[in-house]
Amino acid sequence: MIDTAPLKLAANAIEAQYPLSSLQQGMLFHSLYAPESGVNIEQFVCTLHENLNVSCFKQAWNRIVERHAILRTSFRWEGVKEPLQEVHRQVTIPVEEQEWRELSATQQEDKLKSYLQCDRQRGFQLTEAPLMRLALCRIAEADYQCVWTFHHVLLDGRSFPIIFQELFAFYEAFCQGEDLQLEQPRPYQDYIEWLGKQDFSSTKNFWQSTLSGFTAPTPLMVDRLQPLKFREEESGYAVQEIRLSETVTSALQSLAQQHQLTFNTLVQGAWALLLSRYSGEEDVVFGATRACRRSAVEGAESMVGLLINTLPVRVRMPDEMPLISWLKELRTQWIAVRDYEHTPLVEIQSWSDIPAGQQLFESILVFENYQLNSTLQAQGGNWKNREFRLLERTNFPLTVAGYLEPSFLLKIGYERCRFDDATITRMLGHLKTLLEGMVTHPEQRLMDLPLLTAAEQHQLLVEWNNTQADYPHDACIHQLFEAQVERTPDAVAVVFKDKRLTYRELNAKANQLAHYLRSLGVKPDTLVAISVERSLEMVVGFLGILKAGGAYVPVDPAYPHDRRAYQLQDSQTAIVLTLERLVASLPEHKAQVVCLDSDWEVISQHSQENPVNETTPGNLAYLIYTSGSTGKPKGAMVTHQGMVNQNVVIAKQLSWEKSDRADRVLQFSSISFDIIVAEMFPALICGAAVILRTGEILSTADFLQFIEQQQVSVVHLPTAFWHELVNGLSLVKKPLPASLRLVFVGGEKISRTAYLTWLQLVGRYPRLLNAYGPTETTVTATLYDLAAASDDDQDLSEIPIGRPIANAQVYILDRQLQPVP
Repeated sequence: MIDTAPLKLAANAIEAQYPLSSLQQGMLFHSLYAPESGVNIEQFVCTLHENLNVSCFKQAWNRIVERHAILRTSFRWEGVKEPLQEVHRQVTIPVEEQEWRELSATQQEDKLKSYLQCDRQRGFQLTEAPLMRLALCRIAEADYQCVWTFHHVLLDGRSFPIIFQELFAFYEAFCQGEDLQLEQPRPYQDYIEWLGKQDFSSTKNFWQSTLSGFTAPTPLMVDRLQPLKFREEESGYAVQEIRLSETVTSALQSLAQQHQLTFNTLVQGAWALLLSRYSGEEDVVFGATRACRRSAVEGAESMVGLLINTLPVRVRMPDEMPLISWLKELRTQWIAVRDYEHTPLVEIQSWSDIPAGQQLFESILVFENYQLNSTLQAQGGNWKNREFRLLERTNFPLTVAGYLEPSFLLKIGYERCRFDDATITRMLGHLKTLLEGMVTHPEQRLMDLPLLTAAEQHQLLVEWNNTQADYPHDACIHQLFEAQVERTPDAVAVVFKDKRLTYRELNAKANQLAHYLRSLGVKPDTLVAISVERSLEMVVGFLGILKAGGAYVPVDPAYPHDRRAYQLQDSQTAIVLTLERLVASLPEHKAQVVCLDSDWEVISQHSQENPVNETTPGNLAYLIYTSGSTGKPKGAMVTHQGMVNQNVVIAKQLSWEKSDRADRVLQFSSISFDIIVAEMFPALICGAAVILRTGEILSTADFLQFIEQQQVSVVHLPTAFWHELVNGLSLVKKPLPASLRLVFVGGEKISRTAYLTWLQLVGRYPRLLNAYGPTETTVTATLYDLAAASDDDQDLSEIPIGRPIANAQVYILDRQLQPVP
């Protein structure tokens, strides 16, 4: 039943009208914008293990409403210049009583869960007071569940202990047939009037200086990649929690005291580090709440109302900086905000460099030195029989809350449509690891603080590195090609424009070149430079050098003169393979020049038979120069063993040899880019055709036309080109050619925005694979199949670079980890 009479407001029913605080205005806006979302609807579940005197309990609540004007407040925004809050002279709090004693414990739990969900969705008519209600559910003879629901626009967390202590003081007095007289509290209106007299223009310089140069919100990077298939059970809001042990909590408190810090500083530091590691940013911003009572009007400490403010915290993470020094700077920064903590967030947002329409931050951190339940229970007496649990939902996608108790409690509330449950579980584990790491080695640098849990470290270093797979340990890459020639001699091996070579023809030409190079002194580990444009001669040159026993050194003729000169001088190659028209453009060198076109008449006199192999898996296959981003390019040396492992494993994992028809693999990259190894050799050892691209592929339309004409089925694309392709697809409105079944993207991380666009335009077919690997690992170390990933996989940081491929060892994600021996 509902114990309340309809409110009939007389003309003098309103005792006061005054403006809203900035935070109240924000909450009002969000509630009007999404009235059924449950945002800013707060629910206290109070479990009362006592024979409750319901009449006295109601009387006590109504006395609380009488004492505190904010609890008799409604809001008005229509027909006025600015929104107003109106205090009603008298209201009665609605109380709904339910009888649940005949239900089982499980049924009672389900009933409460259902009630809480429906109750939150009911929300409130913000123009009607009171913006709160009670439900009393009797679950046993002397047990009640009391649900106190109210709108956050009325109260902040510092108001709760004041209300509950007064409530039960009145209740116990009424039960004894007594009345209780308490000092009249200072009304919330006094704070609003004080706030209205503040000149926030004087705070502009402080906040502009604090946020100068910060131009984009810190990406959380672990939210779901929308739009993906949305499941109904993933809707709503959820909260997860984790506790630190009392030992670790005590150690953190000691650490803070020893260095004149606060526990809040440690928690802020851990959250800033986590955001930095997740986002890859060294400069992050998140929101944090401040009580704002000590710096406000006198008596604000005991005032009931909404005084908190949410403010941006900007933190920079210099990798080399010692942890304690950094935390002291963070503490100093937090103290400096005290004189500016009442500044409306909307003003701060307008003074920042963040574009209009974007939030300054998407996550907030709330820290309390106590948890209400344990604080109230610690008073003893009847308080030991009362349990208090707050259920809240902010308008931010993710809220981190920390409560300092004998064992520190961390909670994360999150929108389930944005974050996967498993993601939040990992996030809590990472926060716990960071805090524990501060205690373990407080003298360490920021970059050395561990992030991954022990289980994740084991997964990364042991499970994911358990990648052994069979491959020919005693074979060289050209021998695997020769075996394929025997299997499919008449299949097309390589295509360039209107020219092509079968496997038999390609092998014969490579053999002739190999015999010729041996006559010039090439033997195992001899470096032979090859500087040719994309052509059939390029493929013949690669194979010929390998068959001769040498190691090729690719020198792209399109590269700058100085770079090519450095490569030739540094490698000191004895021979350069090129084409006659390119000889004049070669830098000065001492090597013998062999032209694969004008000298072919001489080369063709040599045998077409496979030369006797003199190379071992430990000999060099190629020497390739890196980009030189850290200085001069350095030559990375790769052996046949590494090359065979790489290419056999990729070929097997992609099942090219099991395709319904032979694949046609696009060779896209420069001759000097290591991905050419993955473009050519896996194809040539399993019977696929290598399709050499022409120089005319400059636009999306050109690319699509080429793929369709050549019936290409597999492509390897640099990330930058793939981004352009995605943008182009959204413009040309044409589907990808039906022949295409695999798309590799690698070299740099791919954009989440581009991936979402790809999903919308292309879907999950053709398969999209994100590859990564330094040159020294023989091109590819990790591979992530984005096309085959389930929806649950889409919560990983950035676009995943994947798990190690077979026989590859990878040690990434946490800077504290050491390489696997």
